[in-house]
Amino acid sequence: MKIKFYFTPILLIIISFISCTSEEEKRKNEINEQSKEILSAALDEIITYKLPLYSEDLMKEYLKISTDRAELGLEYAKKIKYQVIIMKQVKDSILQVKQDSIVKATEIAEKKWESTKAGQIHKKHPNWSKEECELLAARKIWIGMNLDMLKYLRGNPNHANPSNYGNGTEWQWCWDDYSPSCFYGKDDGIITAYN
Repeated sequence: MKIKFYFTPILLIIISFISCTSEEEKRKNEINEQSKEILSAALDEIITYKLPLYSEDLMKEYLKISTDRAELGLEYAKKIKYQVIIMKQVKDSILQVKQDSIVKATEIAEKKWESTKAGQIHKKHPNWSKEECELLAARKIWIGMNLDMLKYLRGNPNHANPSNYGNGTEWQWCWDDYSPSCFYGKDDGIITAYN
């Protein structure tokens, strides 16, 4: 029985030493897991946002630091996470400034265009495309333009002659003092030919 008495305290000391070591090891593993999660999320954002940081170098440095002390590895991971957050904010700010500049430049160009002859035509006839208004400002004619566009350039035709040969009404619109003088189309007013 006396052997048991002496043996029990020694056994308790050994067990408590082992449990302390395993508690310390458990705590270290928890810290390492936490730091790996933080660093992994940061590395994902570096790739996603194409930030100018080298993931491999950061990982190597982390492994060097965390091998000696888990707490230092956690601090390093938190610093990288913070750096990534700041870099994302800076990148987002730069993108916003670029977008704002593009919008501003577009607005300035639009106002400048509105003051041109084509812009004034478009203001009077918003259903006409900008390209059509540019052509009209240059006094161009084309197949596919509509009769109202021709009237805008030339006024009302001197002659409007309908004809029907079984395919619906076809029109000939003629202006005596212009060349080409006659334009052809259907009731929809789209010019299909001219001479």
